[in-house]
Amino acid sequence: MPVSVRLCAGHLLGELGMKQVYREMAGIFLSGIVLAFALAFAMGSALLPKLGKGMDIPGTDYGEYQDFAQTKAVCKRRQPKIVRKGSFRCEEGDEILLANMFEGIDAEGNDLGIEVMDVLDEGGISQIKCYHRGGHKLVGLRQGAYLLELRAVDWERKATVKRFALLVEGKKE
Repeated sequence: MPVSVRLCAGHLLGELGMKQVYREMAGIFLSGIVLAFALAFAMGSALLPKLGKGMDIPGTDYGEYQDFAQTKAVCKRRQPKIVRKGSFRCEEGDEILLANMFEGIDAEGNDLGIEVMDVLDEGGISQIKCYHRGGHKLVGLRQGAYLLELRAVDWERKATVKRFALLVEGKKE
């Protein structure tokens, strides 16, 4: 390279300084990055819908399957109900037959067995020891208010839990 060209380039660098050269190069580099992202976005937005059309697969209608219909019928099924048959007077020490007081009914109106989950006294203390599973009865309750937690389950295993208040009066002398 001739000496005059070298001197001219050195003279220009001396005037502008390296700081200015870096600033110009960074501007050019940043413009290139912005242009590359703009082109990538334009290409992506134009090509992606066309690629997706080639991958369309015919859908499967699972509603036609028999097990789907059975599952749908089970899920639509109403929960069983637990109802009190009437009002009863209970006295301290009486045997209280729960089958005479409560009944479980499924969605079709069939009778269901009732299961006693818990018997709570006024203080919230469990008195389940007063429940005799064999005779499905409460024995030995003292005067006070009790909360019976009952459960009924139908043949599709749909369950309902309901709470009922039970008042036990003192013995009349």
